[in-house]
Amino acid sequence: MENQQLKPLGAKAGRNGGTFVCKEMVYDYAMGLAQSPWFCLLRLAIRQDAEGRYCLNDLYKASGGAEKDKPYRWLRNYKTKELIDRLEDQKRSTKNLEDQNRCNKPLVTLRGRGITGTYVCEELVYDYAMWISPEFKLKVIRAFDTLQTQGRC
Repeated sequence: MENQQLKPLGAKAGRNGGTFVCKEMVYDYAMGLAQSPWFCLLRLAIRQDAEGRYCLNDLYKASGGAEKDKPYRWLRNYKTKELIDRLEDQKRSTKNLEDQNRCNKPLVTLRGRGITGTYVCEELVYDYAMWISPEFKLKVIRAFDTLQTQGRC
């Protein structure tokens, strides 16, 4: 895979319809030139919206795209709904301005050119990943850790 030319963000690639990124895109993002933020998971770009939420549809593709792991199935789960309610309650009750500005809503569905999808906050990313499998959750945790400690994918 090392010698393989990666396709730019927005191009369909791979068996799961995921998107690969190249070094130039990492540079553009680091320099603030990229059009939309993202991070890498299993060499797939995971898009973010303007509020920093992560695209659940991209995470689904990175997980392997099994029918049983579709985001709508996770969103119908009682425990998922309960967690979303708790996150919304905390948002309303927090007095910490930094926490209030973190994400207005833990989950939104956007429709439009280049941004279509369901976007969730970091806590819901972890919950979705754990719902899929412990192995996938470890991959998500490690990707976030690399992003936080090294500032790159």
